[in-house]
Amino acid sequence: MIKLADIEQPHNLEAERALLGSLILDSILLPSISSYISRNSFYNTTHQYIYEAIDTLFKDLAPIDTISIMNKLSKLNHEVMLSYVANLPDTVPLSSNIDYYAGIVKEYSDKRSIMRTAIELLNMASTPSTTVDEILSSGHSSLEEIGRVNGSEPDFIEYNQIIDDTLTDIEDRARLVKEGQAPGLESGLPTLDKLTGGINKGNLVILAGETSMGKSALTRQIARHNAKAGRKGVWFSYEMTDIEMGMRDIAAYSDISVLDMENGVITEDNANVYMRIANSLKDSMLLHPNPKKGMRITPEILINMVKNYNYANFESPIEIIYIDYLQIMPMNRLRDEQEAFTLSRATRLLKEFARVEGLRIILLSQFARTDRVPGQKVKPPTINMLKGSSSIEQDADKIWMIHGQTIKEPGWEQAKVTDLEIIIGKGRNAARARSIPLCDLDSTMVFRERNWLNNTNEFDNYGE
Repeated sequence: MIKLADIEQPHNLEAERALLGSLILDSILLPSISSYISRNSFYNTTHQYIYEAIDTLFKDLAPIDTISIMNKLSKLNHEVMLSYVANLPDTVPLSSNIDYYAGIVKEYSDKRSIMRTAIELLNMASTPSTTVDEILSSGHSSLEEIGRVNGSEPDFIEYNQIIDDTLTDIEDRARLVKEGQAPGLESGLPTLDKLTGGINKGNLVILAGETSMGKSALTRQIARHNAKAGRKGVWFSYEMTDIEMGMRDIAAYSDISVLDMENGVITEDNANVYMRIANSLKDSMLLHPNPKKGMRITPEILINMVKNYNYANFESPIEIIYIDYLQIMPMNRLRDEQEAFTLSRATRLLKEFARVEGLRIILLSQFARTDRVPGQKVKPPTINMLKGSSSIEQDADKIWMIHGQTIKEPGWEQAKVTDLEIIIGKGRNAARARSIPLCDLDSTMVFRERNWLNNTNEFDNYGE
């Protein structure tokens, strides 16, 4: 009987150390290799323990450094020297080469798996009672399993399959249109959906505008519209607390101002309206994250949270993600990395996540603030005004820009936004450079379209 332990197995300890050191330096890189690297990909037992600790910390949304890794190793009952873990980052020439290191580790892991299968087949062949068919079947199954475990997929797909899939997609879209729906996920603004085809799977939609122009309010309305339609979404706000969002939601559909709610001013006259609106807004299809205190939800953590949720709730997964907003989203900047590259990496990561998982993402983005002179009209924005990085425009499938004029009369506490419109700045296969007029926005008004033909209100109010 031949045993694998009796044979020298192929391995590369330098690549294993470089891979682990890269993850300690920049743990945000873990999702990029976790689809084909696991604990058992490592030959060295100590390396298996360290990777397990890093992977567990990442899934727990905990910080990853020498101290946290040692603490996790202790809890997992793995004995590893502190000096060994602390020295791993010093073995890394460049952490951005992690895919290269992971590729080496994976290759040697695959070879060991194949050796293991070969030994099993040799032992089966040396057993008189085992038939040739049994040996061949076992070998075929084992080798197929190696491919599946490592995410092996066909390198190419025949074009006739693409055409068949395309025809199915077109038929599905035509069916939705006949049923009075947009082909993609709807925004709740009919003209916008008609001009853009809605929000399709894999889309990264940028909704941009200046400060206080109504980006959050409009996106919140889109979120509530889709929750009401049974589309599960999750809202990540980096600007307001959940309670503040709840107050704004109630204010949007009632005559109660956010200021009154903050000051506890609820009169007998509006109490019934307040409760009716509040109850009508309740919907389990719109989720908010419940992070641990002090946790920074970076793009990588956000992706991990959604993946974990959808894995556990595969029958009712999250379909759309709302992020408010890009420029204040916490990000892990690589060493010596400029802010523009950090933003670029974030939008690229979110776009790739949407594409691969078939999700939709609406990502709010800030424009550089325009100097507004009372009485003078402000020119409509253009996509080159997006704040931070030109890659925002490149990675987005659609860019919608909200624009309006601001006026402030004597005695007003706040300026009012008027002449609101949504400008379609970019849309793959969609109309561009078209604007959609909206009703004026104040602190208690829901966005509504101004229908170009009959000037009617096309949005159904929750409170009615």
